[in-house]
Amino acid sequence: MLGGYTDIDAVTVIQRLARLAGDKDRFVREGSAFGYGKAWLSEHGEVREMILRAAREEGPAQRRAVAFSAVAAMRKSPGIGLDMIAPLLEEPLNSAGPKDTRQIGRQIVGQTFTSEAPELAMALVERWAGSGNARLRGEAARALSDALRETFPERTAAAETLLNGQSENGLSTATVNGESKPATTEEIETPEALIDQVIGQDEAAELVRIAARQRRFILLVGEPGTGKSMLASAMSEMLPARDLTDILVYPNSESRVSPVIEEVPAGEGERQVRDAKRRQKTAETSVSYIFWVGAAAAAIIAAFFAISKGNYLFLAGGGAAILLLFILRRVFRSTAAVPVPKLLVNNAKRKSAPFVDATGFHAGALLGDVRHDPFQSGGYETPAHQLVEAGAIHVANGGVLFIDEVATLGMESQQSLLTAIQERRFPISGRSPGSSGSMVRTGAIPCDFVVVIAGNMQDIEKMHPALRSRIRGAGYEIYMNDSMDDSQENRARMSKFVAQEVRKDGRIPHFGEDAVETVVRQSRLRAGSEDRLTLRLRELGGLVRAAGDLARVRGDRLVEAHHVQQAIPNARSLEEQIADKRVLKDG
Repeated sequence: MLGGYTDIDAVTVIQRLARLAGDKDRFVREGSAFGYGKAWLSEHGEVREMILRAAREEGPAQRRAVAFSAVAAMRKSPGIGLDMIAPLLEEPLNSAGPKDTRQIGRQIVGQTFTSEAPELAMALVERWAGSGNARLRGEAARALSDALRETFPERTAAAETLLNGQSENGLSTATVNGESKPATTEEIETPEALIDQVIGQDEAAELVRIAARQRRFILLVGEPGTGKSMLASAMSEMLPARDLTDILVYPNSESRVSPVIEEVPAGEGERQVRDAKRRQKTAETSVSYIFWVGAAAAAIIAAFFAISKGNYLFLAGGGAAILLLFILRRVFRSTAAVPVPKLLVNNAKRKSAPFVDATGFHAGALLGDVRHDPFQSGGYETPAHQLVEAGAIHVANGGVLFIDEVATLGMESQQSLLTAIQERRFPISGRSPGSSGSMVRTGAIPCDFVVVIAGNMQDIEKMHPALRSRIRGAGYEIYMNDSMDDSQENRARMSKFVAQEVRKDGRIPHFGEDAVETVVRQSRLRAGSEDRLTLRLRELGGLVRAAGDLARVRGDRLVEAHHVQQAIPNARSLEEQIADKRVLKDG
């Protein structure tokens, strides 16, 4: 709506949209892009210039918002022309480094425009391919999807001839001093958002986007290494980090074994603990001061009378008085003590929604527990509220609780997890029968999280029926792809995957074009089919790192094909190594 008020105060509107573009909430950022698009469709040239100026002079967030406003403008005005839409994409591209405006060619033009406005997408590709701008030419290469090739075969062929540098694996080439140079993974733009880094799981990624927006539960089923944990992390990244709270636990003056729970805004918990400790220290200092003054007075008086009267029994009386003061000091310290709460869940410094990987957690770690206190009497025991430990379900409040290999979770724990999901609050109690904390039970603690459970089909069969029913009734069940078509577009995705792994590792060199081709061939071999590429990318990532390690120890600037070939034996699994040794032994 904001973009429609440019007639009233254009400057304020554009400034407000620029601020919204930098918001932490993804949906607010999307709203900013929509506002830019609506404002762009106005008839005011001054407004359009202010939008382009925002792309030139503001930060990366504003440039991305202006770029994605092209989608909003296209959808708002389906017949929009090339000259109208091109500046929204070209100004961000030409105003900053490629990391600030990722996915413009591939995502905006190659996917969204190609599916919703193919003629406009093709016109943009032709315009950029024929330009002398290396960055625009690179985006044209990324936008050339299979869908465009099928729709406009002759025009895409002409565009590819102009580009003269699109390699088989999707790596673009740059022109330097008139010579065509093959690109490396260093030149491949990789997205910042985790959801955009997931390879070959488009349907799953879209459902996760919806689930994050609607706070739905997710059950991910598939082979290891296909991106289940990555999707779960991406979901927490998309949840807003608003309304997070801290959880404090206080002693209960009426029932020692029933600590009191208090929920306060994030950051308030640390302040309350500091204030309580300061008041406690002040109270203890006052009592100690009175004790030492009284003890000194008793000693001086006893010594005076002992010397003046020549009766040393007065010294015994003074000692008795000091002993009495010592006893009274303990009594007064206990009665004057200020209760210091324990900060059970601290979200003070959290800038995004919590993500807790509770895979393999035992019941206490998942649901919370009460520690054992070896000093259970004599005034040395630890207060019950200080023994309480938060569980993963409480730390995940407001975010995502991820459990992989759900079969490792016992039925009793699954039943308790179901209760926590239904009630959105769950008390902590002692879970060790022989522990001194076995009788301790807190009040109900907030645990309003989105649960993401993952596993293979064998794991799902061991799920508590009611827990699975709850997820199905309030979320989505997703089966992960284990391979994808061996197409030009998917080879480009594999190239992006290699670039992502290199940047994620941070200790290996970038890959050359031939090295990426070798990885792609390995992906095809691991898929077990000539026309498929594997999506078990964790194993493929191991090959990327092994090849990078070889290049690094040899001092090579780039990872080449021979590095990948030599790394293949090093990246074998234990089962493959055992099988190879048996073959050699039998031979």
